[in-house]
Amino acid sequence: MSSLHETAYPRLRSTVTEKELKEYYTPTPEELSLIESEKKPILRFGFMLNLKLLQRLGYFVPLAPAPRSIIAHVMDRIGIKRPLTLKQLKDYDRSGSGSRPRQQHILRDYVGIRSFASEDQPWLTDVAEKAAETKEMLADIINVMLEELVRNHYELPGFTVLKRIARSARNKVNEQCFRDICSDLTNDAKQKIDELLNPSDGAYGAWNTLKREPKKPGNKEVRSYLQHVHWLQVLGESLPDVDVPVVKYRQFALEARALTAPEMARLKPNKRYALAVILVRQQHSKALDDVANLYIKMLRSMESTAQSALHQYILEHQKQIDALIAKFRDVLVAYDQHQEQTQKFAALDTVLGDEASSLIERCNQHIAYAGKITITPSC
Repeated sequence: MSSLHETAYPRLRSTVTEKELKEYYTPTPEELSLIESEKKPILRFGFMLNLKLLQRLGYFVPLAPAPRSIIAHVMDRIGIKRPLTLKQLKDYDRSGSGSRPRQQHILRDYVGIRSFASEDQPWLTDVAEKAAETKEMLADIINVMLEELVRNHYELPGFTVLKRIARSARNKVNEQCFRDICSDLTNDAKQKIDELLNPSDGAYGAWNTLKREPKKPGNKEVRSYLQHVHWLQVLGESLPDVDVPVVKYRQFALEARALTAPEMARLKPNKRYALAVILVRQQHSKALDDVANLYIKMLRSMESTAQSALHQYILEHQKQIDALIAKFRDVLVAYDQHQEQTQKFAALDTVLGDEASSLIERCNQHIAYAGKITITPSC
C-alpha cells in the first residue's frame, strides 16, 4: 500500500512558518486587483485563499480546514478586519452551484490549468501503464503521473483517484508479465512446479528447500550445498528464461520467497507458475554466488590455519634459529682472524667439524618455512 506522504503529491501541513506565509501566501498587487469586483468579505477572502492554495498545491481544497495561520495571514493582507467565522467558511465550501465554482473557473484560467475530467482518464491510464512497465512501487508510478499532469497543465485529481489508476495499471502490466512467462512453460515444467508445491512422493518442504540458505562452511555442508545447487540446476533446465525489468524481477522474487506453499497454491495459475519460475532462477543464481563465498571462506580458513601453524613453528624453532646464527658468527670470526687461505680453511674446520651437512639441512629447512628464497639442491 502507498500512502500520501510517500509520494510527491502536494499537501497542506498543519504548521506553517513565517517564511512560508510571506513567500507563498502573500498576494501580489496584481492578484489583489482580481478581488476588487467582489464586494462581500467572504467572497474576497475565498477568491484569494483559493488562489494561493491552488498555486501552492495544484488543486482546490476546502477552506474551513485550512491552517489558522494561513487564514489569518490572508485576511490581514486583503484588509479584512473582522475575522470570518467557521460557519461562513463551511457555507462557502458548500456553495457547489454558486460563487465557489464560479471563482474556481476564473482561477483555473488565471493560473493556466485545466480541470481533470473523466475523458482525460484514458490518457492518464496510459501514462501509468508505461510507468508500471519499469516501476513496481505505487508511489513511483504516482509520482510519474503527477509529473505528467503538471507538465500538461492539469489540475491534480484526488489522491485516491491517482492511487486507483496506478494500482490498476500495475496489476495489468504484472499480469502481462505473468502471461508472457507462462506462455513459454511446457506441461512438464508446470508439473515440476506443481510437485514443488504439492510433492507427489510425499516429500515434505520441497518449496522451503528451494529457499535454503548455506550454513557455516565445512566439508559436510559444502558437499550438501553442492548437491542443492545441482538440484536447482536440473530443476531450472526445463524452465524458460525470464525477461522482465530488474525492479519487477526482484519484487516478484521477494513475493515468491515470502509465500508458503499453500499460499502459492491459492494464486491464479499464471501468477503461481511465473513466481515459481522466477524464484527457481533467482535461487539458482544466488546459490552459485553462495558456493563461491563458501569456497572463499574455506580458502581463508585454510590460509589462517597455515599462518597460525607457521607462527607456531617459528616460535618452537626459535632456539634452533639462535643456534644457527651463533654458529654463523663463529664462522665469520674464524674466517676474519686468519690471513692465509690454508689457515682460514683450518679455522673453519675447527668451528664446523662434522656439522656442516646437518647445518646446511637445518638452514634449508628454515629458509623453506620462511619462504624468502627458492632452495637449490646442492650437487
